[in-house]
Amino acid sequence: MRITAPRADVPGISLVLYDRLSYIIGMKVTAILPDALVSDVKNLARGKTITESLITALSDWSSQQHIKRLTEKVRKSPLRFITGYSAEKVRGLNRAS
Repeated sequence: MRITAPRADVPGISLVLYDRLSYIIGMKVTAILPDALVSDVKNLARGKTITESLITALSDWSSQQHIKRLTEKVRKSPLRFITGYSAEKVRGLNRAS
């Protein structure tokens, strides 16, 4: 179904409704993936659809990469506490506010 909707930012231009929705909701991607990999991801992610399974798998992978990068940052530059720091002092400050 091709329903066009006017674009508010460009007068005289309209987008096919599907394109407008996919622009708002997410990116449409075409990828050639091995059947075995897709099947494995579907089984492990337990999504109802391939899209749902891929979203779960990619989100998980992205989170793991963020954690790895943060861990590497902390390894290179470990956290240092102020001299005289204590959890009790911080709790006292938090409770006072």
